[in-house]
Amino acid sequence: MMQINVVSAEKEFCRLIQLLESGAEDSVIITRDGKAVAVLTPFSTDTSKRIGAAKGKIEDPENFDLMNTLDL
Repeated sequence: MMQINVVSAEKEFCRLIQLLESGAEDSVIITRDGKAVAVLTPFSTDTSKRIGAAKGKIEDPENFDLMNTLDL
């Protein structure tokens, strides 16, 4: 995690993005007058934790609908 002031962050924005993309930094705290005002973090594109990530990986039995109509 690195800290950088607003003026420097504006001038070095592309480099900050590169640091996040490469994994060299996990977050960048942007400060104004020595106080944290924002945090840059890499955007996660990991789809394994997303709803619907198992689509196509699970097969339902052919008699699935029949099972719902049986009186048990």
